[in-house]
Amino acid sequence: MPHTKHIAARLAAALMVLGAAGQAAAEEPLAVFTRAIGEGQSRGELTGVMSDKWKSVTRSDQPIVLSAKVISRFKQAGCARLDVTMSQDGVPLRSGGTAPFKSNWQLNVCTDGTAPEEGRDPTAFSRAIEAMGGRK
Repeated sequence: MPHTKHIAARLAAALMVLGAAGQAAAEEPLAVFTRAIGEGQSRGELTGVMSDKWKSVTRSDQPIVLSAKVISRFKQAGCARLDVTMSQDGVPLRSGGTAPFKSNWQLNVCTDGTAPEEGRDPTAFSRAIEAMGGRK
């Protein structure tokens, strides 16, 4: 799969920015996360800005499916740690042909798109960027 670690890191950063900005539409990431927090799990096909951007990166027009499942809850109401999986079929390979793309990560998030207060580390994002060889 093409640069899976880099693609997953870019997606996770984009999801956090979109969620924090409150730009979630019916099937934007925050809507899937919010349903999961309320119902225990959720699955949806991404639409809108995030979907369009991701499809331009992967060069596949196949649907992007995002699923989220609560793995633990925080004391703060409406906040949970989610196990998130994103998948898309038909992603072109450099060697020719196509393959499915699947990325899995965990995310601490509240229904308003912010991170829970409990355990918040304001330097975590900067350290992650540095660890990936980004700015210091």
